[in-house]
Amino acid sequence: MTRETLVQVIVPVVSSLTALVAVIVSPLITWWQTKKHIAVQKQIANRQILAPLREAWISNLRGKLAEFEGKLLHLRITNERSDEAVRGPIRDFCILQAEITLLLNPAEDDHRQLSFAISKLVTALDDNPNDFLKKTNDVEVLAQKVLRAEWNRVKDPDGM
Repeated sequence: MTRETLVQVIVPVVSSLTALVAVIVSPLITWWQTKKHIAVQKQIANRQILAPLREAWISNLRGKLAEFEGKLLHLRITNERSDEAVRGPIRDFCILQAEITLLLNPAEDDHRQLSFAISKLVTALDDNPNDFLKKTNDVEVLAQKVLRAEWNRVKDPDGM
């Protein structure tokens, strides 16, 4: 075979193979880039949707915890739990405790600990003042821990 004949045979084969590779590889690269772009866009959209919802949830939980502790301390100070005038506030207090429990995530250890500490605090209404204050402090510390962790999830783009 002469050199010209060899070139005439190889050039079309190489051109055909190049075209075949381009036809196969180009869509694969496009598919991979599109898939990656969609994943990034989905993550951004989730962050933009979930962050405000989580912030509202944190605010709601913080408000409920503050109201809970305030009502509990009021009941402790006034010591009128058996009086007819406080049955309404006690009912409201029980509803508030249930709302807080429902706002917490039972799958997370800190949330379970906070729920348990709240239950212990409610039963401590008749305890001596030092025990009651210690249990109040336990609830505050756990609440701050839960709220801080949830706020860090909002701030961390990969936390959601």
